Amino acid sequence: MRSLSLHVVPRAARADSASPPLALPLALADDYIVIALSDANFERYGITKDDIRRSLTRNPKVHVALLAIGEGAETTWLPQVLPGKAFTVRQTGDLSRTIRTVLSATLDKGL
Repeated sequence: MRSLSLHVVPRAARADSASPPLALPLALADDYIVIALSDANFERYGITKDDIRRSLTRNPKVHVALLAIGEGAETTWLPQVLPGKAFTVRQTGDLSRTIRTVLSATLDKGL
């Protein structure tokens, strides 16, 4: 039986941040699954689509899912740009179901 551990890394991204928003959680991922939650206000934080793409695909051994919470315009393009890695969660009540779906899909791939 595999043992999973959970690391919670609270971190607010800023436009003047020295490292990409997902750099810290990726460095701590010892079980190769990272689920990042965001309010998806990327433009306000100075985060581009390319920044997100690089963060989510940096290490092929780390399975990353970005859950954008809310109904903002910036959440609509995420699943299109990063299918299978970025998800829009419009209602917070759907968050647990989305996390369960992401974990099931990741574990089914034979992690």
